[in-house]
Amino acid sequence: MYGPERWFVSLFLSKSGRLQSLLTIPYVTSYFSVQTWATIMFVTSQMSGIIRFFLSKNLRLAKDRAWDLTAVSRGKGSNFWGSYAEEWQIPPKVHPDGAQWFERLLGKWWARLIINRFVLFPLQLYPFVGMALSAWMRAYGTSRYLHSKYFKSKNMTTEQISTYMEERKWDYRLFGFASALLESMPIIGLFFAISNQIGAAMWAHDLEKRQELFRSGTLKPLPPHIIQMDDGTVLTLRPAGTGLLSAIRGKGVQNGMDGEGMPGGLINTSKKEQ
Repeated sequence: MYGPERWFVSLFLSKSGRLQSLLTIPYVTSYFSVQTWATIMFVTSQMSGIIRFFLSKNLRLAKDRAWDLTAVSRGKGSNFWGSYAEEWQIPPKVHPDGAQWFERLLGKWWARLIINRFVLFPLQLYPFVGMALSAWMRAYGTSRYLHSKYFKSKNMTTEQISTYMEERKWDYRLFGFASALLESMPIIGLFFAISNQIGAAMWAHDLEKRQELFRSGTLKPLPPHIIQMDDGTVLTLRPAGTGLLSAIRGKGVQNGMDGEGMPGGLINTSKKEQ
């Protein structure tokens, strides 16, 4: 184990009865001591990191091949990917180098190493707790990485990418969370790293079909959802079908569904003059 992890197990888990009782896991620590369970979790995680390091080149080639073969299986050529088409009447205001830089940063391999090995490693004693927290923190960066080939095929600028992802932020967060969570699993996460590329490519094709409908004029940009309060305040919300609940149900318009969904989050407010 790494030094900090060995220090945590030997100093805290071995000498603190209160901490041991706090970290007792039903149906797990009845067969293993807390120290043994902690060692198993840490060692398997480190084994995955070592394997991933030595197979990094082959893994990268496998990911690229998975994306390319998925595109071929859909029968689409390079001309299938068109230019970016705005899908909202009022695009969300984004700052490509602003607040989202932190989420993109968490998608880097060295950021994942720091988070998993030093920040969240005590939570890894509980099955999936540490992985789930880490996956949620890396959700945006992971989804952006998985669709990097899609954005490159469309020759999108950094601002366009940020706008496109903001319009589908809950879809991208949930997709990135599931992908990062699967890749965080010891050993078998290596296989999910490849299958995630297949899923990302399939979703990209569905999104591009929707983009073509906007480019051809078949679909018109989505209007914001306007609500006027009794006091005259006007609330401008994200278009219907772009909110969290619609993303969870998989029926949001950003997923290519035609059915109406619930309004999204607040964009701005204004006071109607009397």
